[in-house]
Amino acid sequence: GVSDSPDQVKSNSSINSYQTQNLKFSTTYFWKIVSHDNHGNMTSGDIWSFTTRPENILPPFMPNSPKPQNGKTGINISGVKLQWHSGDPNGIDTVEYDIYFDTVNPPTNLISEAQTDTFYNLPLLDFDTQYYWKVHVRNSFDMTTEGDIWNFTTRTSTMFFEEHFDDYMTGFPPPDSAWTYFGDFETVKVTDQIFQGTTGKSCQLIDTIMAYSNGITREISQEKSTGVFEFAWRVDRSDDFLGMRLYPSTVDSLHRGPQISIRGDSLEYYDRDFTWKFIADIDSATWYKMRIVYDCQLESYSIYVNDVLLVHDAGWTGIDISSFKYIYFLTFSNRRCSSGYIDEVRYYASELLLQ
Repeated sequence: GVSDSPDQVKSNSSINSYQTQNLKFSTTYFWKIVSHDNHGNMTSGDIWSFTTRPENILPPFMPNSPKPQNGKTGINISGVKLQWHSGDPNGIDTVEYDIYFDTVNPPTNLISEAQTDTFYNLPLLDFDTQYYWKVHVRNSFDMTTEGDIWNFTTRTSTMFFEEHFDDYMTGFPPPDSAWTYFGDFETVKVTDQIFQGTTGKSCQLIDTIMAYSNGITREISQEKSTGVFEFAWRVDRSDDFLGMRLYPSTVDSLHRGPQISIRGDSLEYYDRDFTWKFIADIDSATWYKMRIVYDCQLESYSIYVNDVLLVHDAGWTGIDISSFKYIYFLTFSNRRCSSGYIDEVRYYASELLLQ
């Protein structure tokens, strides 16, 4: 009823729903449920209410005027803000937006739900990628307008080095012309026993005594403030530890950049607050493709595992880092690594973003 003493509209019903018809616009209705059993016991519920929408309400405006512009190319991978126009044509309501963003068309990945802002700041993106996005707008009367699908493409990139270890002598460390190794000779070597893919070689790191660390490092010929590292790695045992680090021209703990480790049966990264943060569970004797997209100005990086974005705002502990110059793969002096493997290492960046 329309008063707080509602009339009875249904009796002796055994189902827990009731459908009413022909309600009036802009009207508050009150209702309650009285339940009873076959012994004559009866319980009267609370009085509830709802209000119908005004007459002639229009759905929200179609989202329009996208930024980046639809179809635009050469977009930077950092600092991208999605923007659009929309709103309530009735002038009486606050609308909410659901944003879908993906690398497939149509986009199905919901990245923000029920927000009221007409913008969204994206995390670091990937080079050479076309992204699709759309906005659904909804008013308080559950009237929804679905926007068109828009797209943009990020900047193309240049490959600055690509390493498969396939051209090096088996049983020896990678040559100094490409990599510098540290640790005992027998603990760092190229092997053709384990590799990523169907043929080839990889670099094997062994550390079983917890007394020192070993590994390989490579210098980037041109320091980059924004770029992407890709590599594949695996370990033999579920208690093996293996790490990756990026450094600027100063290589010490105060200037350490992104740091990711296989730590037993999980992948973790070392965050701004000097703690290891979980990325994903992993299995031993299994290759994992890693991708790190970093931006020194933002002081953050994104972590992809097997092409899936799992962390979009990781930070590093170093200071005064304007670009990176060295990549390290290493074992740890206080941890064991019965056998770890590195393969398919790549670094690429956009020429427009080089310092």
